[in-house]
Amino acid sequence: SPLGTLNPGAARNVHRIAQQFYRLLSSELGERPEAELGAQIPQALLAAFPDRLARRRGPGDPRGLMVGGRGVKLDPASGVSAAELFLCLEVEASGSEARVRQASAVEAEWLPLEHLREADERFFHPTLGAVCTRRRLFWLDLQLSETPLATPTDELTARLLAAEAAKQFPRLLPAKDRELHSWLARARWLAEAMPESGLPSWQGPQLAQLLEGWCYGMKSLDELKTLPWKSLLPSALNATQRKELDRAAPATVTLPSGRQVLLQYEAGKPPVLAARIQEFMGLRETPRLAGGRVPLLLHLLAPNNRCQQITNDLASFWVNTYPHVRKELRGRYPKHAWPEDPMQATGRQP
Repeated sequence: SPLGTLNPGAARNVHRIAQQFYRLLSSELGERPEAELGAQIPQALLAAFPDRLARRRGPGDPRGLMVGGRGVKLDPASGVSAAELFLCLEVEASGSEARVRQASAVEAEWLPLEHLREADERFFHPTLGAVCTRRRLFWLDLQLSETPLATPTDELTARLLAAEAAKQFPRLLPAKDRELHSWLARARWLAEAMPESGLPSWQGPQLAQLLEGWCYGMKSLDELKTLPWKSLLPSALNATQRKELDRAAPATVTLPSGRQVLLQYEAGKPPVLAARIQEFMGLRETPRLAGGRVPLLLHLLAPNNRCQQITNDLASFWVNTYPHVRKELRGRYPKHAWPEDPMQATGRQP
């Protein structure tokens, strides 16, 4: 019965009657061991109220968990001092934990099989960073024990590991491999900017499905980190997709100055191209990626490498903003070129 429907008075009556039977049996069956007769009382109560069983949260802890998931706390006068399992006979519901006024200790061997069940579970353990297996013993819905089991390296383990790896990706990749992280950022960006390219999204269920094949035979994230990611990631694309990635989302752009500058990619945002103003001279329009759909976001830097202007419209910058920038900076940086018509000038490296 749910918490609160067992009348405290009724529980006391059951306990009182059981004690009377105990005294009667003791007088009639004097040769029967007292411990055996005494155990019949709580066993009878357990049979009558199986949903009142609770398990102590830890040795010496007065708090426990009862069938149904309700937290309980033993009153010092409850009658139970050390037992791990106990029956909640008189319960006072208050706050997050119900107070157990009267309880009865229960031995594990008293539990009838009809209410016991075992369940094996495979799961990802966040602290260990690995897929683990455990066998749990339940009384109704109350967990009584948990035993670790060996975890096989099969499809289920690979699927569970891949699901967690997808959540932590790309932190699993070598942190110092900037080229690899740049490749992944480009691939993610283009998958969103050009969905018709058919590139994997590198996130969510699609990423987990992709990782699953690479996870087979492994149990932990540490094992997964040792994979040759630099060759694995590009192998997820066919030859056409790899060419499209290099064409529509290149790693670098060559400026009129002749220098190749790395682009900064981030999913959902236009790629960033940062360089000094002099290197853009001679370039009339903002370079575009993804088949001309997305203009780069230009970070135009002063000679001290501080950003002077952010724009995705280079032509407008040359006409409307550059004259003011030129007036402000050519006196401070006279050794750098500040032509009146930057679109007709030749880009220069710093």
